[in-house]
Amino acid sequence: MILKHNAHEKAILVKEMHEGLDFQYKTQSHANRILSFIGNNFVSRHKHSRTLVSHDEQSGDSKYKYTNILELAPICKDDLVILEPKLQKALGGIGPLILVYKVTTSVHIVDVHTMRTHEIDTQNYWKYMFKANCTRDRLTRFIVLNVESVDFDVNTSRAAARNKFKMVRLEVARESEFGVNDRTFIVNTHLGEFINFNDTVWGYDLAQLNMQALEDYENDSRLNKHQLPDVVIVKKAYPRVNKRQRSRIWKLKRLEKEEAGENNVHALKKKSAKD
Repeated sequence: MILKHNAHEKAILVKEMHEGLDFQYKTQSHANRILSFIGNNFVSRHKHSRTLVSHDEQSGDSKYKYTNILELAPICKDDLVILEPKLQKALGGIGPLILVYKVTTSVHIVDVHTMRTHEIDTQNYWKYMFKANCTRDRLTRFIVLNVESVDFDVNTSRAAARNKFKMVRLEVARESEFGVNDRTFIVNTHLGEFINFNDTVWGYDLAQLNMQALEDYENDSRLNKHQLPDVVIVKKAYPRVNKRQRSRIWKLKRLEKEEAGENNVHALKKKSAKD
């Protein structure tokens, strides 16, 4: 997004830092452009400080070094989150098991059990600041064996209608076990408009994940309004049609930046890991 909108145009140096990037500018007015760009497009918070560099007592002139710290919300699309009871109450009782389906200047969530949706704005996010319990690196592929309508009424919100959410019941099996054993899972999903019989989907295999947060969910009566599902479907997997799609025909642009130096914490961690 920074490259697309050329938000770093006035930067004199971009340096790789631990868990982020350091943009250096000649003037504060140049830095304000990327500050406003990130603030208007992402869930973030801003801290500002200044340090006196020099002061001329005769003329009264002073030079300051300004430091702006922008922290992006550690939450992404397709993350699975277990909300705390206090946050559930603030959001009108949604959850506690929710899926993040979009991140803009707000975090857009959907309840995996009831298909209720909600938008958490920047102010409310940093007030409660939840983190993901499962991220994309834990996704597992499943084969859809059957698709049925659910036997309960679902109240569709405007956001659910806009995103074409439809609650259906699926029978799925792990792709790695398909044809090996007869184990299947019955799960509800809000992606009924996009999923058909014999499709491949990505989901969180909660039956195999060993996480403290999942154990707390099952044991905490305040959280456990619904039984923890074995599988949470996240998205449909689309097969590549031909061999040409296996390799990119374009080169991914990357932000030109200096590598981490010896005094950088990130570089020291990499060096110690190699040793």
